Amino acid sequence: MKRQEPPIKEEHFLEKEWLGSDTLKIRLQDGIDPNQVIPQLLVCFEKYFKEDIVRFLLDMENVSFPNGSFIAMLIGMTTEARRRGGDFKLFNVSETARNHFSTFTPLTYLSIGQEEDFLDNAAFDAYSQSFIDELGFETGKPVSIQVAARVDSLQTITDLVTRLAQKVKMDPTEVSKLKIAVYEACMNVIEHGYHFHPGEEMGIEILHETDIFKVTIIDHAEPFDFFGIKSYNVSESFENKQRGGYGTYIIRHSVDNVTYEPDPKTGNRLILVKKIIPVVSEDLRLGKRTTQSIKSGKVPGLKK
Repeated sequence: MKRQEPPIKEEHFLEKEWLGSDTLKIRLQDGIDPNQVIPQLLVCFEKYFKEDIVRFLLDMENVSFPNGSFIAMLIGMTTEARRRGGDFKLFNVSETARNHFSTFTPLTYLSIGQEEDFLDNAAFDAYSQSFIDELGFETGKPVSIQVAARVDSLQTITDLVTRLAQKVKMDPTEVSKLKIAVYEACMNVIEHGYHFHPGEEMGIEILHETDIFKVTIIDHAEPFDFFGIKSYNVSESFENKQRGGYGTYIIRHSVDNVTYEPDPKTGNRLILVKKIIPVVSEDLRLGKRTTQSIKSGKVPGLKK
């Protein structure tokens, strides 16, 4: 089968610069999620190898959270470049990325298990509509999952939260904010709670009540003072090169309420609450009242 060209063109996510006559420096552009462009990167490197380009410098400035697949790709490209007499080197590697490298093992990338495990996980990871329906997500009835506390679990978690938030008709903008908050909260557990140690787990509980959507992240790491973290000022932090606090800043500004309940025995619980703002129809945005709105005297999405 002929390989299809990826939807993102090379010039849209890569910056390239020649160093000398035989070394190509590569940098992912700002705003690109490196873990989402792995197929495109593989196609690019395949093309470079065919053009006898075998020496690379990869600027890792915009790659803070490489997942197992990204790290495996780097290993594969390094092996291929060296096989061809070249090399593949990294620079501007952040401390966070180094931690990801140091905790990477074949077990964090390879799927090892029994045949029935793969059949079950395939249905779980796909999050098909039938799977969401089988969860029986109803108002007042929480849904819980347990996942490995690894970076490559983040997409699984955020995908589930997103689909369930969409199911209760949450406004798309608010869904995106919630997704960011959940991502940051789980990343904090993985990085600062478990310090990327393999074998740890965390629980996710999702609950819909009339006009709120609640996501609870449960972990068994050392409790921390969530509300004792120094307030984060974006401008001052940039000028002073302040480290830390940005994750909690994002969480607080992405949800309507945050509660942290430390408990070494049953697990620490970080509870994120979003008020459900329903999707406003185009008619309402234009100021046209529906029959129901006229009867109730209230028009959602419009100010008096």
